[in-house]
Amino acid sequence: YKAFEEAASARDAPSSYTHSQTTLRLTEELFGRNHPDTARATYAMAYRLRPSSWGQNPPPALYLAEMALEKHEAAFGADSEETFLAIRLMINFLAFAVNTDMVGIRHEDRRTELLTLINRAEAIATASDNPETLADLYFNISKYPLERREHFAKEAVRLMNARYGPKDARTLVAAINVGRFQESGNQAQYYEQILALGKDVEDFGEQLLGLHQKLAILYIKSGDETKATEHTQAADLLKS
Repeated sequence: YKAFEEAASARDAPSSYTHSQTTLRLTEELFGRNHPDTARATYAMAYRLRPSSWGQNPPPALYLAEMALEKHEAAFGADSEETFLAIRLMINFLAFAVNTDMVGIRHEDRRTELLTLINRAEAIATASDNPETLADLYFNISKYPLERREHFAKEAVRLMNARYGPKDARTLVAAINVGRFQESGNQAQYYEQILALGKDVEDFGEQLLGLHQKLAILYIKSGDETKATEHTQAADLLKS
């Protein structure tokens, strides 16, 4: 596993793939094919190679995510919260695979599988005792290349707002995420509104800095030097 970690940290896709196979085989021999520890180890490797964090040319690790899900279902049950994490990881892999057509002639089958997994994840999250599980699911999968990603982003805001109100760091972080889907001409106004709401909100300082930086860039692009300077200076003050 150490060799796998080193290869993954170095973004060495071929070595990561090879070492993941070896580690999986040894883990199955040590604990058993469907032992909870085997399921967790498989998930950990797949998570390390997830497309959303890897960047360009990720290793062909979809099989690891599939095996992690199968092993979690066998070890913990199909609708458990442990299996929920493996389902969410599989959504990550399939979203990128379908979007880049890495699945070839199985594109429609994989797309159907992806939609089924999203439905499963929603059902488990809705039934969870943790009220944030569904909002967190929507927030996370809205960052994947999914057809309904804007819908999921807005649902995360709606749920957080209903539970915590508009002037809460969790609601505001979800709202910032929705900004990605605003038309370019409306983004500055949208982020200004979040900035106004978040000025005195606890645990929101890092996001305030990011908002000022976003707004400075947007105003530079639109040619508003006064506003750009204003937000650049505000960002500098937050850094100091």
